[in-house]
Amino acid sequence: MRWMMTLLAAMALTLGAAATAQSDDQLSRQYSDARYALGVRDDAAVLRILDAGFPLDYTDGDGYTLLHQAASNNRVDMVKELLRRGADPAAKSRMGFTPVDSGLTYPKIVDLLVAAGGPAPTGYRAMKPPVPAAAPVAKASAPRPAATRSAADSSPYAKQCQQKWYADQALCSDSTCKMRTYRKWQTCLKTGSYY
Repeated sequence: MRWMMTLLAAMALTLGAAATAQSDDQLSRQYSDARYALGVRDDAAVLRILDAGFPLDYTDGDGYTLLHQAASNNRVDMVKELLRRGADPAAKSRMGFTPVDSGLTYPKIVDLLVAAGGPAPTGYRAMKPPVPAAAPVAKASAPRPAATRSAADSSPYAKQCQQKWYADQALCSDSTCKMRTYRKWQTCLKTGSYY
């Protein structure tokens, strides 16, 4: 009878080991599928695997988690989602690399992981939010000379002469040309004829 109990115990142990091996193979396949989906930017596939109950702390043979993979692929949205679901930002691989180390070349990823509790790299400074660019300043047109301002305002031809002067002066590239257009403008204010 004793030998029968031993045989049954050995069979149970063998079946348990086979079931564990099968679940490890299944987890390994899911991890590979999720890692591939991260690489080809298929968020829906990764989310399906996670929703099916894939453990966030599962590591491959080298100790890398899905958070390591998302960080190394610069997947900001997936890093946020994995952190939201409880992935460990301080998880270490067998070589001692964290997800921060995996995403070190991507400042936004590093900021997310450090903010979630991951180790800050040496010399780390948080990335500043981008400063909005100032609106381009319109190039000011040449102001009217102060001495002739009153004459230009009182002349009935002031608006037409000023428009011609601005257009002509915009085409000038040297001071001689600008002086010539100024004289034409003065004459126009008096006579009404620019040319």
